[in-house]
Amino acid sequence: MSQSKMATRITEEVSTDELADGIVDNLTRVLDKVAPKQVRKCNRDKTWWTNSLSTKRKILKNLYKKKHLHEKLQKKYQELKADFSREIRKAKVESWRDFCSTAESTKDLSSLIQILDNNPKKQMSLLTAGGSTLDPQRSLELLLQTHFPDGQLCEGGKAI
Repeated sequence: MSQSKMATRITEEVSTDELADGIVDNLTRVLDKVAPKQVRKCNRDKTWWTNSLSTKRKILKNLYKKKHLHEKLQKKYQELKADFSREIRKAKVESWRDFCSTAESTKDLSSLIQILDNNPKKQMSLLTAGGSTLDPQRSLELLLQTHFPDGQLCEGGKAI
């Protein structure tokens, strides 16, 4: 590097804050080009939520902040909260009825069946042999004999 370029660099005083700001600006610009911000849509939007509920929720939040001031506000808050809860239940029931009555596609009907099934844990059914249902131990033994015919059971049920 020549003496004149070095002298020019030394005489220009740049603070570390300015350098850091420049780095942050450059990184932000690059990231905005490479990975622009996107609005993420929630897969589980509340289809029953209405504008009326949004308005009541805002009122309820504002009243919640002020309810400690007066006893009248506390009573009004409790009344509005109960009304808000009733309206939510009503909106959910209405949305459910609408969903059930308009379900036509396979996907909608599958979702409906899963919701109504109400059994989160799917259980494996027991095997049958000769028309009678086997108990869990016999089912496992039959599976082992079928898939591992040369395997032998030892004490404690472990295959060797």
